[in-house]
Amino acid sequence: MHYGVKVAITSGIAFFPYLGIYVAIPTAYIMGMDTISALVWSASGYYAAVPFVDIFVEKLMKLSRFKNLVERSQRSRVSLYYSRHADWTLALLGPVIGIWVAPLIGRLAGLRRRKIYLLLFIGAVLCALAVVGIMEAGLRVVTDLVPGWLLDMIPD
Repeated sequence: MHYGVKVAITSGIAFFPYLGIYVAIPTAYIMGMDTISALVWSASGYYAAVPFVDIFVEKLMKLSRFKNLVERSQRSRVSLYYSRHADWTLALLGPVIGIWVAPLIGRLAGLRRRKIYLLLFIGAVLCALAVVGIMEAGLRVVTDLVPGWLLDMIPD
């Protein structure tokens, strides 16, 4: 399979909600991509949702009803607390709550666009590193536990 097709498949899987980076990295491994390529292309496909959601939120802000909701939520006590401590919270929880929801939460907390983009990029890279690390450790454990004669039966 051509490398460009592998990149498109990996990035495409990472872009979609519920699949994301958690399915894209194993898929990249199955297709024969190396670790760095799997990490880079899955993280970039995962992160590609951030500008997409941000543009959608920007269009929603033109609606007075949504704009009023955002302004009310930004004045709430929870939002004021979150905006003071949102930096690493958004970066670390972005992959947990979903990359499709995180830009909206950042906007509701009153964070600037550049900060949201940077924090979610850091979160996407950290998540990709964690998934790659878990995959590598799991593969090492499996290859250590499975007898050699059984591994020899698996075609390359």
